[in-house]
Amino acid sequence: MKRLKSAGLLCAALFLFAMAGNAQTKEDVIKAFNQGVAAFKTNDFVKATESFQQVIDLGTKVGTEADTLRGKAEKFVPGLQFKVAVGIIGNKASTGADMLASLQKTIDLSTKYGDNETAAKAKKIIPQIYTKIATDAFKANDLATALTNFDKVIELDPNNIKALVSKGVIYRKQNATELNMATMQKIIELGTKLSDTVSVKGAKEVLAGEYMKTANAAYVKSDFKSAIPSAEEALKYDSKNATTYYILAFSHNKLKEYDDALAAIEKGIPFENPAKEQVARFYYEKGVALKAKGDKEHALEAFKLASAGKFLAPATLQIKDINKPVVPAKK
Repeated sequence: MKRLKSAGLLCAALFLFAMAGNAQTKEDVIKAFNQGVAAFKTNDFVKATESFQQVIDLGTKVGTEADTLRGKAEKFVPGLQFKVAVGIIGNKASTGADMLASLQKTIDLSTKYGDNETAAKAKKIIPQIYTKIATDAFKANDLATALTNFDKVIELDPNNIKALVSKGVIYRKQNATELNMATMQKIIELGTKLSDTVSVKGAKEVLAGEYMKTANAAYVKSDFKSAIPSAEEALKYDSKNATTYYILAFSHNKLKEYDDALAAIEKGIPFENPAKEQVARFYYEKGVALKAKGDKEHALEAFKLASAGKFLAPATLQIKDINKPVVPAKK
């Protein structure tokens, strides 16, 4: 009998506690809301966010009586969390992970409470944070981490051409020629779409340089068949490079492709340094091609124009050879 009486008293006590708890919770909603307002006035956005989030949590438990305050808090929380994120980003002691976490929390809360505008603002900043992480990694020579984060930038912002340019710099530092060239092609495509002439020009210069490097290496080794296609590729990205045309002319002459040599010469001369010693190389190759084709008159003119600098001696010999008297064949 005593046990039943004790159990009854315990149940009554628990009921009274629950009732008191509910009454206290309702007061806590108001208290938390006022704390949030006070924190906001002192620019303590962390405390303000926590307080208004508490309003939402407690208000949900209280029910309809707290709907007004809970609704206001739901409107406040995303913007306040965004201010918290901005503060973390502005703190030099913050890590990239801290910044990303605060922005992601902003997005999550904004999505939860239907604040699309604040969510969009946070999403716009995230690529900038990845760029910072990537740049810091590059400065520390952590190229793998830099590449990973530049890829994240591009994933979130496909039109971020600066991230592509940075990837190209890393690939060149790694001597990853094929990856670098593929990236330059992407820059040209995207830059053309965005009317970014500066980035397009830079990418073309890189590609022209890579193809010229290959062409010149083949030329030095007298591998003229390999030099020609590389030089032709280089001209697709830089059609005003005199040396590229010269390699083409020289290589075609060596392969006895004289018409092709002459075509390369005519295209290259306008871009050569007009100084006689510089342009002489083109006129010498022109003379070689014309002489081989049997056009001695124009070959002589070309060799005379080539008679300067290091081409003076060989051009003089060519002129003498053309001008030497023809010995009649013995009957």
